[in-house]
Amino acid sequence: MYEVRTERGITYYTCKKCGRERGLHRKIAKYLAEGYLCENCKEKEKYLERKRKEASPKINVDEKQSELYGDLYEQTLKEARFERAVSRIEKQVKSIDKYKKSINTVHKLLHRPQWFSSTEEIMMAIQLLKDGYKIIHQQKIGTYRIDFVIPDKKVILEVDGSIYHTNKEAEAKRDFFIRKKLGFNWKILHVSTDQINNKLTSIKQVIEESSKLFA
Repeated sequence: MYEVRTERGITYYTCKKCGRERGLHRKIAKYLAEGYLCENCKEKEKYLERKRKEASPKINVDEKQSELYGDLYEQTLKEARFERAVSRIEKQVKSIDKYKKSINTVHKLLHRPQWFSSTEEIMMAIQLLKDGYKIIHQQKIGTYRIDFVIPDKKVILEVDGSIYHTNKEAEAKRDFFIRKKLGFNWKILHVSTDQINNKLTSIKQVIEESSKLFA
């Protein structure tokens, strides 16, 4: 049974998802047994479920069992990353409503092969689109794949934090190769996962200052 708080004849139910409280003049058995879910969280769950159904590709039952399970696992994993990304953004910003368009756009692209391999990449994409940037995700240059390209700003953004970004010597060699291919007037910015998870909205300032510095 879920715990509730009663004060002056009003029973307060805490949403099991977001923690918001709702006060009612009576006790509701369903909320006590199953827990309370606020209207906002109900709508979110309905929205995510609808998007999951829209995004999930039809699977040929004749495919190998391993491929079937692999595809389903990858879809589930990406959906979990997406939900986690939206939740983390919501905690950082004053109004998630301003992000709805970019959130919807990213979700439509979520299941593309090799795209959005981390929660932070999803957060970055949502923020960049919300800030009005035209971006290319996972652009291949030579043997390398670039996290984000912003052509209008001649800026490349790399999300640091995975095992692929821990070798500084290899990273410098990679950056040189990419700039040699694109032009040395391009900027490569490495953004830590810590910055994305705690100061996501500061990314725009970093991009704009970099553009001025190398203009």
